[in-house]
Amino acid sequence: MKKTGKCPKCESTNIIPEVQIIAQQPIRPIIEFPHITKARVIRHPHAMIFEEPEQADLKAWICGECGYTEIYADDSQRLYDAHLEAQAERKKNGW
Repeated sequence: MKKTGKCPKCESTNIIPEVQIIAQQPIRPIIEFPHITKARVIRHPHAMIFEEPEQADLKAWICGECGYTEIYADDSQRLYDAHLEAQAERKKNGW
């Protein structure tokens, strides 16, 4: 949908791009603050202190006709690089 501008479910071109995904977490029963949802990959998953997490904002592309939604991470290459580093560390240490 992001690349084609067309819904894969109903083939509509009425696409709402780059919609922020917000999670509401109440601090007190009356007050709520929105939190932008993120994807998170830990570079050093077994580290006690310096995990070096990589985060990316998540954005949705929503079909205005049927509601079909796809979610994409900004800067996915940075997340993938962190994933590869974590895998190499696991393999090196036998985890």
